Amino acid sequence: MKNKFFTLFFIFWSFNTYSLEIFCNFEEVYVDGSSQQGFFLIKNNALRYEYNNLALYTIFKNDGDFYIVENKDLSKFRKITDNTLILEELINLSQIYPNISDNYIIDDKEISLFKSEEIDFLKRISIKSDSLNMSIYFNNCEFKKIDGSLLRHRPVRKYYR
Repeated sequence: MKNKFFTLFFIFWSFNTYSLEIFCNFEEVYVDGSSQQGFFLIKNNALRYEYNNLALYTIFKNDGDFYIVENKDLSKFRKITDNTLILEELINLSQIYPNISDNYIIDDKEISLFKSEEIDFLKRISIKSDSLNMSIYFNNCEFKKIDGSLLRHRPVRKYYR
């Protein structure tokens, strides 16, 4: 469940209104002390959010749809079609980025955004609700040209950092 909401939250970054191309490492930290690491790429309306753990998956947003690809078998993917209400709200928020507020409430989730002092991007997102409490930290973010083929779910190209 915690990865499902997180997935939807991150998707909105792929819809921003200016031409943003960025690479970041991330660390998701949950209230129970567990964590997951990976990286993401954003270019215009496309996203790649990849967990380092081979037992997990990579999330792609391309051609207007969202896909999950298994990290251990890159040929297996499925389209994300559930939780559209939250997704629509997050897309609405993305339309005003970078002029975002520090706090949002979507359904029962309180979302706090913390901007980086080093680059024009976020350093952390906090999500709090009865069902989910987590923070996502962004590390080593770089604005750089992203090859569009790295953002396709078929075929998946390996990204070498």
